[in-house]
Amino acid sequence: MTERLTPSARESIHEAVLDVLATAGMRVEHPAARETLIAAGGTADGAVVTLPPAVVRDALESAPSSFDWRARDPDKSVTVGEGDPVIAPTRGPRYVKRPGETRHRATMADFERLAELVHMEPTIDVVGYDLCSPEGYSLPGNPGGFEQAEVGYELLETLFLTTDKPIVATARSGPEAAASLETARTAFGAAELTEHVVLGILHARSPRVFNEPMVEGLIRFARAGQPLVVASGAIPGASAPHSLSEAAVQVIAETVFGAVLVQQLTPGTPVVLGRSGTVYDPQADAVAAGSPRGAVLQDVVVEMADFYDLPSRGSGAGTDAKAIDYQSGAESTAHLAQALDSGADLLLNATGGLDTYATVSPEKTVLDAERIRALSQGVRDEQALLAAVESGPSIETVRNSQPGTPFFDDRDPATLPDATTFEAPIGDRGDYESWVGAGSPTLTERATERVETLRERYERPPIDPEIEAALEG
Repeated sequence: MTERLTPSARESIHEAVLDVLATAGMRVEHPAARETLIAAGGTADGAVVTLPPAVVRDALESAPSSFDWRARDPDKSVTVGEGDPVIAPTRGPRYVKRPGETRHRATMADFERLAELVHMEPTIDVVGYDLCSPEGYSLPGNPGGFEQAEVGYELLETLFLTTDKPIVATARSGPEAAASLETARTAFGAAELTEHVVLGILHARSPRVFNEPMVEGLIRFARAGQPLVVASGAIPGASAPHSLSEAAVQVIAETVFGAVLVQQLTPGTPVVLGRSGTVYDPQADAVAAGSPRGAVLQDVVVEMADFYDLPSRGSGAGTDAKAIDYQSGAESTAHLAQALDSGADLLLNATGGLDTYATVSPEKTVLDAERIRALSQGVRDEQALLAAVESGPSIETVRNSQPGTPFFDDRDPATLPDATTFEAPIGDRGDYESWVGAGSPTLTERATERVETLRERYERPPIDPEIEAALEG
């Protein structure tokens, strides 16, 4: 993590956040949540709730700095807040794009194929409810406006049957949160959830509104003790000030307010702080996910989460490109590099997204996973090199070589702490003749080959037959 804020800068932002929470507050469109905050020491003027600094400080002290996220296969469980970032795929796209094909509205078959793919891709740690939003499939109470042909739990049931990695569920409304928790209890064969097994993601409706569906979902997850990402949807120039420093205060105030509400409901419930990661481009009159402008806000939010000793959410491979091309590769690589450097604990939208998250591409999913592997290896190489130099590099191999002769190091690189490693890439690393001999494959053709290879190798992970029957029922 590269720290960009001085201690005084962190304190300055913190004091500004406390001021906003104490004097301006948030509109909370949920009476019971307002009563909870008032009982904790807050004040309500109509629907707007303000919080004194002491209430904020006490609540944040009860939130954990990290948490274990249990998978059906315990070996695939992860920890958020310690060590490497947890990688999650893109969320919510309504469309799917394959090379050489026209973009189409997502179907349930697309959802199932994506679930299999991200289960098989080793770089992706968790599998998300919103891999895509199939037409006609949604949960009761979904406020997202998706066309709902029937009420059902098919997406959640498909996830728990298709993968044994940790699950990102949905908490966008009370009914959706209830369905997520009910499905998790069924999948883990538990009447009550005593471990963290599903994570919900919520966004404040910027500027400074916690609407009723979101708060109801938050309440249900908090009462079940399940972890929540409480993020700000603030977009500088649209739903937040043009000034990045002022926008940073709004973003952090919104997320901290949500964290306080969670802790007042169930102290000790894990909360991850973050923001959506987009900005407004007035020239294009559109929200931009791929532009580097404003991306530094992610770094500030991550550092302030660290200031509060809470886990942080980052955003990964954002791009506004409509297909796999130079723009999508350049923007996604730049954003992933920044996200990994920021030290964020949970990277959402880290793989697969196109067209400002409106579209998902299976090929881009595996390409982004490879970018993450390469960038992460680069970080490890730097850390290993600096550690070796600090302890004093050996000169025996250099001393024993003969000047002007071919240099051969016959040691196994795996035995050396600061030797870099390479994995078989999707991109080409060989000579020109070998590439031509292989049929001159393009990058997207190689990516399609990997997608199909992973899916051919897919086998549904084992599950207790009674649990399987309960999920399918």
